[in-house]
Amino acid sequence: SFTEPVIDPTPVLNVASPLGTTELTPGSNLLFSASSATSAGAITRMEIWIDGILSFAVNDAASISTNWTVPASGAHKIRFRTTNTDGFTTENVVVIFAGTTSVPGGITSGLNVWLKSESGITQNAKGFVSQWSDSSGHANHATQAVDANKPVYAQKVFGEMPGLIFNGNFLSSTTGMPAGSYTKIVRVLISDAGSGNIVSTSTNTPTMNALYVGNASPQLVHDYQFFATSPTAMPVGQSSLVDATYDASTNVGKLYLNGASVATGTANSDSTNPSYELGALNQGNTLRGAIGEVLIYNRVLADSERAAVESALNAKMALPADAPRLTYAAWANAHISVGQDATPGGDANHNGVTNFVEFALGLNPTAPGIPGILDVQSSAGLVAVTYRRPTDRTGVSYQLYESSDLQQWTAVSDYAGPASNGIEERQYTRPLSSAIRAFYKLTISSSP
Repeated sequence: SFTEPVIDPTPVLNVASPLGTTELTPGSNLLFSASSATSAGAITRMEIWIDGILSFAVNDAASISTNWTVPASGAHKIRFRTTNTDGFTTENVVVIFAGTTSVPGGITSGLNVWLKSESGITQNAKGFVSQWSDSSGHANHATQAVDANKPVYAQKVFGEMPGLIFNGNFLSSTTGMPAGSYTKIVRVLISDAGSGNIVSTSTNTPTMNALYVGNASPQLVHDYQFFATSPTAMPVGQSSLVDATYDASTNVGKLYLNGASVATGTANSDSTNPSYELGALNQGNTLRGAIGEVLIYNRVLADSERAAVESALNAKMALPADAPRLTYAAWANAHISVGQDATPGGDANHNGVTNFVEFALGLNPTAPGIPGILDVQSSAGLVAVTYRRPTDRTGVSYQLYESSDLQQWTAVSDYAGPASNGIEERQYTRPLSSAIRAFYKLTISSSP
């Protein structure tokens, strides 16, 4: 008998830049860089899609590199794709937040601490985190100076969002936890059904408080008193939103798991300890899992406020929606002046090319002159026909035709060529023959 090795037919894709989901300054330049390899055949195409629209592409190359200017605002989905000879593809997606992300749900009143995984992470080359900076504006940063106690930053822990992996590690701050009433909202994942601290105080004193998970069930603790315990366990290995509120005027604490109320209890005393610690209590009873986002308020959020924060955090985990395709009506409204003929069959710049064709090919309807549309070249025994078109149009159909006598026309299939800044080359080639004359035309029509 013999064993035949199993070869994975899918190509390997390595994205060198950006390394993952992150927050960047609008107007800054971001390098896109990726490479690919395949166990059989060759890499035939590499692409970069931005918000669902093909923006950059190369053929017959195992790497792609280009610069992109970060837009003014919004979350942007960057999809890298590679294809090999056999048609197998591999993709890698990162999300770029342009500008400072807004406080989830817009709930800023009373916000003492906001730790978000898309920015504010200080890490070394191996991903060990020494500081998670507070984005609330109060500088209540969580830090760790001891290498052995540093959590690890990792991509795609919570959907498309990164997170910090805790396994006996912790980050601490001496400030940030309010005395009296509070709300804690945490994106967390537990690795097993054990026990550990999620967000608690960094010193174990009678004024301590803890948001704890015991046998996978969230619990609230004040002054060593477990006064609220969820009967519902957190799902192991899955993202959860855990909220804890405490009202100092009534001593009532409440727990919420993924938006649902799961426990209510009364504490014997308030917590006045101003410190907080992620993944531990006084460096012990550590969490085995991951934390993706933390918000601490100095008041009890109303149900509607808490729901708004939770909704925003859940939306952040999902991929941003694709950008809408550009319609003729939107293009004409933006490019053709009032008083000019803006109908698809019109010719706003009087160059003999209809407005619809200018839209379909990404031409300027205000520029004079007749643009070149088809480029026909002969080289190395081939005839090559090329035209360029934007990749973001909708409602357009393109068809290339070939004829030997200008009477009978045959539809031919063009293929995708390189793309840059959302303009893709479409190419058609055939063997060059001195015995055959060839003429070409491109038909552009509206489609549903």
